[in-house]
Amino acid sequence: HSQALIAEGLNLSHKIVRMRARPKLVLASRFEEAWGYFTAYMDSVLGVISDIEFDREGGGSRSAGVDLAVRVREAAPDMAIVLQSSRAENAVLAQGIGSTFLRNGSPMLITAIRRCLL
Repeated sequence: HSQALIAEGLNLSHKIVRMRARPKLVLASRFEEAWGYFTAYMDSVLGVISDIEFDREGGGSRSAGVDLAVRVREAAPDMAIVLQSSRAENAVLAQGIGSTFLRNGSPMLITAIRRCLL
């Protein structure tokens, strides 16, 4: 997606400005880190993609992503949220809070993520 935007640049300077203005991805591996990033950059966040299960308070949590999504939804009700999991039964949790659900391990995962981003 970024490469398509760069190609639209008029000259080198314009291309560099477009590269700096493009959306950035921030990767967090723990709940606390993810929530810290969200609160720090909330005014600039376009959406949140999270696994349903990841580390929280020093250990694994089966619902950290759902808890993150609920907090994000409370802070920004119209924020785009995508939750993913290898467990199909977690789709109900994701849909219950109004987020999109994607199944990890699906052969169409990359296509589905791309569709959500666009």
